[in-house]
Amino acid sequence: MPALSVLLPVRDAAPWLDASLASLWRQSFRDFEVVAVDDGSTDGSGERLERAAAAEPRLRVFHTPPRGLPRAIATAHAHARGPLLARHDADDLSHRERFEAQVGFLRAHPDVTVVGTRLRLF
Repeated sequence: MPALSVLLPVRDAAPWLDASLASLWRQSFRDFEVVAVDDGSTDGSGERLERAAAAEPRLRVFHTPPRGLPRAIATAHAHARGPLLARHDADDLSHRERFEAQVGFLRAHPDVTVVGTRLRLF
């Protein structure tokens, strides 16, 4: 079982998906899975996810009809195996030490249940 499950909802994100996934595979903290839910994409995002999953065993892909962001996240959560959860959108780029810092903080502070992060829009 991974220490962390990353919930990744995806709909029509083909232009950003490869870079977004690459930012996850560069993480310094490696004990995680990515639970991607293709929420009815029509731009090839689902196929991109399947190709990526063939090369990266930590990526698990589920396909649903278009149901919206909250239900895609709920579906990913239902399939998550890790005791810790992280969110990552299909157009996000995560700093390579994001998970290391967040998991480290949660482990050092067991009374804390939620951590966030700074972000930069570009």
